[in-house]
Amino acid sequence: MKKILYVHGLDSYPHEQRLEWLRSAGHRVWALHLNYREQADAFFLLEKVIVSEGIDFVVGSSLGGRLGFWLGEKHGIPGLLFNPALAMEIPGLQVPVMEPTRCPARWIVLGETDEVVDPHASWAWLRQLPCNRLSVAMIQGLGHQIDAATYEQSCRWAGLGRF
Repeated sequence: MKKILYVHGLDSYPHEQRLEWLRSAGHRVWALHLNYREQADAFFLLEKVIVSEGIDFVVGSSLGGRLGFWLGEKHGIPGLLFNPALAMEIPGLQVPVMEPTRCPARWIVLGETDEVVDPHASWAWLRQLPCNRLSVAMIQGLGHQIDAATYEQSCRWAGLGRF
């Protein structure tokens, strides 16, 4: 059983179906509903959950994937990230400046036809990392939205399947 922090994307919310899938696989899941446009300190709110609950895995998508990447980096926690907005600047959002040196294991799913987060820019950004514990899947025909089958298959790929 893992203690998972689920981090949703910009103008989104925690998807109950995704949370339930993780719970049904035997994991404990925490998910805050954040309004990133009004909560510039979202990174630090999420970090408090990591520390207080002993989180040991992060699942995030889009902006939540970006936050999940840096939360994982700061705390040495592995993660599964869907279309993370890694190569994008998000005005006003507070994220500490740090170098990627801890490099926990990460599974990254990029939708080849994502029209919101450029998957090729994300892939170029990822290739520059000094980390070797990175698994990336560029999925043909997948856009920004992650369907249930892709979500479940990706969770299994990252070792979050039923046990």
